[in-house]
Amino acid sequence: MTETSEQQTMSNKELDERQLELEELYVNKPVPHSMRRSWLRTAAIYSGICASIGAAMTGSGLIVGLPFGMAMLALIVGIAILAVCVFVPMGKIGSRFGLNTYIIGEAAFGRIGSNIAAGLVLSAIPGVGWYGIQLTMATDAIAAVFPMGNVTYILLTFAFAIIFTIPTVWGTKSMAVLNYISIPLMIIIVVYG
Repeated sequence: MTETSEQQTMSNKELDERQLELEELYVNKPVPHSMRRSWLRTAAIYSGICASIGAAMTGSGLIVGLPFGMAMLALIVGIAILAVCVFVPMGKIGSRFGLNTYIIGEAAFGRIGSNIAAGLVLSAIPGVGWYGIQLTMATDAIAAVFPMGNVTYILLTFAFAIIFTIPTVWGTKSMAVLNYISIPLMIIIVVYG
């Protein structure tokens, strides 16, 4: 390693440590204006949450038998309802007052209600639903192309589990970057098949 790359690595490590310190500092209080992030980064993360293969398969199951135009209308109406009722209000409150989702939830549901909602909505349901279903679907897709035994299937599932966890370990910045790339690709695949 050259001296410049060591310095850069060191400064990246220091930046990561500083980011963790700041996240812990502002868990229960508003983030100052000077430290707030762009709404685009958060929008990219929430877009990635909505644009998962599991959501697409669920949606496709619900629109079976609809003509293409009606299916697209159902998609647009569903996204509009989510945006108007959830994403825009949460985003506006969060950006205006520098509050995170947990603090906003506590204001709406109280401490106990917020813990229940956060435990179910932000942890349990995505953990079982999104993560488990995504792992199964990814492994099944590979297994359909490359037939494999049970042991190989299990090892591949564990490999996907690690791969799917990496962006979250690296933080919201890596999740946003991943979604900047994957969301346009998913749109292209859906539109052009």
